[in-house]
Amino acid sequence: MYQVAPIDIWVKEVRNRPGELADILSQLKAAGSNLEFVVARPHDAGSSVVFVAPLLSDQEIRAAKQLGLEKSANMHAVRVGGSDEAGLGARVTRILAEAKINVRGLTGAAIGGRSVIYVRFESSSDAQRGREALRANLGL
Repeated sequence: MYQVAPIDIWVKEVRNRPGELADILSQLKAAGSNLEFVVARPHDAGSSVVFVAPLLSDQEIRAAKQLGLEKSANMHAVRVGGSDEAGLGARVTRILAEAKINVRGLTGAAIGGRSVIYVRFESSSDAQRGREALRANLGL
């Protein structure tokens, strides 16, 4: 029913100017990416930080690196994907809480009967434990 897998988050600080984000996303698309996670948020007065995922092929990764995106070394994340159900976010976070694993961040969306949740953890070992807990308790 659900797929639970580690996911790399790619990040870049960008200038706050019209078209900066559009240029990045257009070039990633041209490289073949089909992003399901894009977050852009303010960083300081003159810049924002962009987060994207997934980048799967060598071509996508090369394009990302050429654009100055870097695979985040401190964003340990797991992707939960599958059919949408009411309360899935509550269920995911409850499973992790009962396993005594802290959730550092969470982003999710549901469209057309499908859902995807990205869960960020404090460390790679927490992400591994979280992935195991979710796999054991989500009815995979």
